[in-house]
Amino acid sequence: MQVEYPDSTTNRQIHSYEYLVDPAYRLSIATEDQAVYETLANRLDAGTSHYTPSMGLSELLATVTTPEAVETSVGSVAGDGTSVSVASAIPDATDAVIPQPGQTQHVERVPAAMAADASGRWTTDYADYAFAGGESIEAAPAELSLGTVGDRAIAFY
Repeated sequence: MQVEYPDSTTNRQIHSYEYLVDPAYRLSIATEDQAVYETLANRLDAGTSHYTPSMGLSELLATVTTPEAVETSVGSVAGDGTSVSVASAIPDATDAVIPQPGQTQHVERVPAAMAADASGRWTTDYADYAFAGGESIEAAPAELSLGTVGDRAIAFY
């Protein structure tokens, strides 16, 4: 038997990766369950989590800090009823996205629900999130669960 090695003098496929350095994200969370709210608030204040947060890969573990926690109520969305500028990702409503000239839209499939037992955890359901390449994305409000936080219209899952 003879082992053959690839020719290392020719061009080979190189996988390039881009990483964000010190990314910051704003999370908007709405719940009517007081126990869930208190657990979440305590974990955010303590900087702890149930599972280690990651940025998609096990090699990209994250930490959560809360430089400013703002509690506010969720308001209703005002508009003309045909479109609204949403300043968040849009869960499970890719059909609601209204394409705009010069603006890119993306869809990412992510785990939406998980189950766990003594041997580990696994994904049981997925959701498609639509988001824009810019600050906001235009969408049809009738198909979404929307609210306002401050002056931003955001979508909830």
